[in-house]
Amino acid sequence: MSRYLGDIKLEDFLASEESFDKVMDKVVSVAIERALIHLPRLILAQIRNAEGVKETVDKFYLSNRDLRPYKNMLSVTTTRLCAEHPELPVEEILAMAATEVRSVVKTTTK
Repeated sequence: MSRYLGDIKLEDFLASEESFDKVMDKVVSVAIERALIHLPRLILAQIRNAEGVKETVDKFYLSNRDLRPYKNMLSVTTTRLCAEHPELPVEEILAMAATEVRSVVKTTTK
């Protein structure tokens, strides 16, 4: 017995529209059930990830108060650096972006 087809035999699967629809309903039900089982864990992981990003950004701006007026420039620079250096940790990318933005806006005060 297949865990997806249940008691339906494979040769009966395409025998009629009714049996095909029955199998497809079963497959969709199993897919939805599995998605719902895993959904809370996925949502929690996304929430934790968002909290981690917010914490990292908050710490960055606490240490780099002079760059607050240049958030848009930092965002563009950080995005570019992430694309150029996907292997680097976020903290290093932020440090590189800070240096680059400071060189453009000529600010050194913190």
